[in-house]
Amino acid sequence: MRAPFLVIAAALLTAGCWSHDGWLYAEENAVTPLAAGTYAKRDISAGDVLETDKVVVVDGTYRVTEIPQPGDTDDPLTHDVRFFPLPGRANTYVYEATSVSCDAGVCDTSPVGARYFGLIEIDGTDIFRYDPDCKSTLDIAVKHGGKPGQDSSTCFFDNASDLEDALEDYLGSAAPDSRYTLEP
Repeated sequence: MRAPFLVIAAALLTAGCWSHDGWLYAEENAVTPLAAGTYAKRDISAGDVLETDKVVVVDGTYRVTEIPQPGDTDDPLTHDVRFFPLPGRANTYVYEATSVSCDAGVCDTSPVGARYFGLIEIDGTDIFRYDPDCKSTLDIAVKHGGKPGQDSSTCFFDNASDLEDALEDYLGSAAPDSRYTLEP
């Protein structure tokens, strides 16, 4: 049985990400350990639901679309997300995500531009997301080959090995940013 899916949504677009211009990982190395469905993103300390997202699998890639809340007037955000095992850690995955342009349910299937990275850990039915930001983790990123962007709000990695080493180092001192659960 596959574990529930972690939602990667609007937070990926905020400043402070670990990034690469284009896909860093080969598509054929992606894994799909998580089930499709509707997920609630919860504040890690209070447990309050912050948003809900619909998740489907399209050709081995997870497509995550924010479900509008009552009163929302903006178009829902959509991301394509792929997962890759973090070497040496069971149930821990690197996520690679990009925003996708959708109109009336039809999505551009060939997004271009920056990809964003972080980690998820699966613990039973709980999924914990870790989102390193460059400003507070600059020393870790640079130590492992990351290059700060112009204003140091984004760190760019040129290869998966350096990124994985940096994420492993980051995970040693980080707390999760969010917890996700599958909705009934």
